[in-house]
Amino acid sequence: HPRPLHVRRDRSRLEFLESRRSGPALGVFPEARYTTHTCRVCEGDLIMLFTDGLYEVEGEGGVLLDQERLMEMVAARMHQQPEALIEETLSEVKAFAARHEFEDDVCLVGVEVERLLYPTLVGARKG
Repeated sequence: HPRPLHVRRDRSRLEFLESRRSGPALGVFPEARYTTHTCRVCEGDLIMLFTDGLYEVEGEGGVLLDQERLMEMVAARMHQQPEALIEETLSEVKAFAARHEFEDDVCLVGVEVERLLYPTLVGARKG
């Protein structure tokens, strides 16, 4: 799976989450082990997880929609509510596709940070 997108609304920034390596597909191998990663988040941030079927889409004339184009689509909507952002992004990708449908399986999940439980600890270090 591709690296998740981190939509930093307070900074109007969009970036891929850092990842050292990916693991096997979720739920396929019962004994699979996965690495975990942490990152700083702010209230209003949105993390978007998705499969490669979302951007490996062939448009008219054989033009492929790549991750950069997907980021442009999301960036244009980054301040919308998650439901609208996801629905409109899916619609735009379908409209881009030569057959106006997805050829591969597609999953897109958005997780919005509504509030921080311990906001005073964010960025604070002891020592």
